[in-house]
Amino acid sequence: MDLNLHSVVTLTHYVAPYLEKSKGNIVTISSILGQQPNQYFMPYCVAKAAVDMFCKSIAIELGPKGVRVNYVSLATKLIDTCDSPTAMRTNFQRATGAGQILEGVLSHLEETIPLRRIGRIEDVGNVVLFLASDKSSFITGENIVVDGGNSLI
Repeated sequence: MDLNLHSVVTLTHYVAPYLEKSKGNIVTISSILGQQPNQYFMPYCVAKAAVDMFCKSIAIELGPKGVRVNYVSLATKLIDTCDSPTAMRTNFQRATGAGQILEGVLSHLEETIPLRRIGRIEDVGNVVLFLASDKSSFITGENIVVDGGNSLI
């Protein structure tokens, strides 16, 4: 809860006065597990669900002050009895030392994700840039799932 929820809440409250003056916006990273329960990661699911609701609620509070708040969810998919490290290739996954297991999971994901590829950091970054830009000036309190359709299956 400290890492996944309290950090978001605390940082938002610290920056809100500055964002009100600059008419800035907030884009938070969440997880599809905030919307889809998983028996192996229940505390994480609860924390991410709370982040999602916080983003929606704070969007209502800050909207009249000219501040937009949105969030981007990344997907994690359970494969057999082994949790996938996500549908994104990152250095974090390699640092876990998962090696062959990781490559097997990523290969499986490439075969099963509707878009038939593993996501790149740029895929997430492009959505964040959009939400932070004036091109999304009438969007607030919304979630965009960036997972190549992984959460649909």
